[in-house]
Amino acid sequence: MILALTLALATSATAAPDPAVARGVDWLVARQDALPVGFDKFYRYLYRLSADDALADRLYGAAVRANPKRPRTVVPLGAGVTLPGLQAAIEQLYQVRCSGTDSVGYERQRQVLRGHRDRLFGAGLPANQRIVTSFLLRKVDLGEGYEAVASEIRRDALGVRSPLEILMLTHVVFTRSDYFARYPDAAAMLPEAEALRAASRSFAGEDAGAFLRNPGTQDLVGEVLSARKLLRMAPDATSVELERRLRLAQNPDGSWGSEDLASCPTCKVHHTLVAVQALAAYPATFRARDAWCDADWR
Repeated sequence: MILALTLALATSATAAPDPAVARGVDWLVARQDALPVGFDKFYRYLYRLSADDALADRLYGAAVRANPKRPRTVVPLGAGVTLPGLQAAIEQLYQVRCSGTDSVGYERQRQVLRGHRDRLFGAGLPANQRIVTSFLLRKVDLGEGYEAVASEIRRDALGVRSPLEILMLTHVVFTRSDYFARYPDAAAMLPEAEALRAASRSFAGEDAGAFLRNPGTQDLVGEVLSARKLLRMAPDATSVELERRLRLAQNPDGSWGSEDLASCPTCKVHHTLVAVQALAAYPATFRARDAWCDADWR
C-alpha cells in the first residue's frame, strides 16, 4: 500500500518539484549560455519529463534560447568520417525530415549515410557505440540493426552486469522511450527490469561514503534510477536509499560533481542533468515536443 501510494505520487502531474530537482534546474538554467554544444538537448529531455508546470516552463525557455546556438553547418561525410561525425550528420538529416524540406536532398544524403553506417558498424564497433547510433539511424529509416544490438546488450547485461553493461542497458531503455517521449512497454522488458533491480541492490550495498566521493558512480546510479522510472518500476528499499544518497551528493550551489568547469566543461553539467533526471517526478504522460527536431523549439 505504501509503495503504491509513493508510485502514484511520483507520477502525479501536479506533484511539487523535489527541492533538489529545483536547485539543480536553477543551476542548469543559470549556465545555459556556457552549455557545451549539443547539451541543450538535455533541457528538452528534462522539459518533457517534468511533472511540474513551472519547472517545465523554465526548461522550455532555456531550450528555446539555446536552439539558435546549435550548429547549422552541414557535416562533411568523407571517407574517413568517424562515429561522432556520423551521429552529427544523422541529426542534421533528421532536421530536414522533421521540417519537411528538400525531399530530394534528403534521400540522397540517406544513401550516403547508409554506406558509412555499413563501413563503421562492419568494423566491429562495441555495442555501447552502436546502440545510440542505430537508434538515431532509425529516425532516418536506416536503423535496421537496432533490435539486434538491443538484444545483444540484454543478453550480456543479464549475465555479467558490469558497470558498462548496465550503462548500455539503461540506454536501451532510454532509446525505447525515445529519450522521455513515451513509456516503453514494461511487460516486454521484464529481463531489463530485473537487471536494474540487481544493479540497484549492488549499488545500495556499496559504501555510502565512497558513493559521495565518486561522481562517476553517481552518474551510473542516476541512469539506473531514470531507467527504473521509465519502466514504471515501483520504488523499493534500494531505490529509495540510492535517491537519498544522490540528494546528499548535491553541492550547495545545486550542481552535482566535483570537477572544475574550466578543466572539464561537460562533467558537472552531465552529472547535474543525470541527477535531476533521476530525482524528478515523472508525469503520467510526457510532454509532447520532439527533442530531436529544432523546429519544435522556436
